Amino acid sequence: MHVGHGHIARHAAKNAVGASLYVFVIVMVMNALTASRANTPDMPLDIFVVLMLFSVSAGVMAALVFGKPVMWYMDGRHKEAVLLLGWTIGFMAAITAIAALVLRQ
Repeated sequence: MHVGHGHIARHAAKNAVGASLYVFVIVMVMNALTASRANTPDMPLDIFVVLMLFSVSAGVMAALVFGKPVMWYMDGRHKEAVLLLGWTIGFMAAITAIAALVLRQ
């Protein structure tokens, strides 16, 4: 089944926004936790939490960015899979650039 470029771009935009929202929530949680633990010594459990968060984040981001493209590629929809991956990464880059510009204001 062929999927149009507009559908692929919309799907990629949703993936990129989802990934961006996930990162934003993680940053906000980490910022709140860091602020609440000011002037306390680091503990081994802190390292555990950071490594677990890194592992969970890798899984979430892999699913958002690569999940559908890999499924489409394995279904023989090579062109659509590559387009979706490219669009998703492109939207993520655009969101990052916009955030960087907003920070400079």
